[in-house]
Amino acid sequence: MPSGSRVKAQIWDTCTHTPTVAGCERYRAITTGHYRKAEGALLVYDVTCKESFKSLEYWLKELRSHADPNIRVALVGNKVDMLFTEPGRREVSKHEAAEFARKNGLIFTEESSALADVNIKNLVENLILRIFL
Repeated sequence: MPSGSRVKAQIWDTCTHTPTVAGCERYRAITTGHYRKAEGALLVYDVTCKESFKSLEYWLKELRSHADPNIRVALVGNKVDMLFTEPGRREVSKHEAAEFARKNGLIFTEESSALADVNIKNLVENLILRIFL
């Protein structure tokens, strides 16, 4: 993108598990409306929770059912800050996530931590660049 360009990005945080998990069903109605207008999506899973990784199939299916066929989707492993002190907490390997991304035609980005501000800016900027270039 040219230097000085401005982009308006809206980010919605819905749910990390399938809608059958308590509290997640309410997001289903609002997310499908957002999908139709979205040009990009961050599909986020918790690297310390295999269940959140397993739910990616559901959320990807939802995206592909309701969003523009040309939507750019980036796969992001989050909560790597938890591995700084306890590396054994990892339940989803980078290889497993990269393979899921490859198989589903997703952009595979660096792992992140919203809490520790690890790679957050980079992954959002990377997705925006892929949308507008």
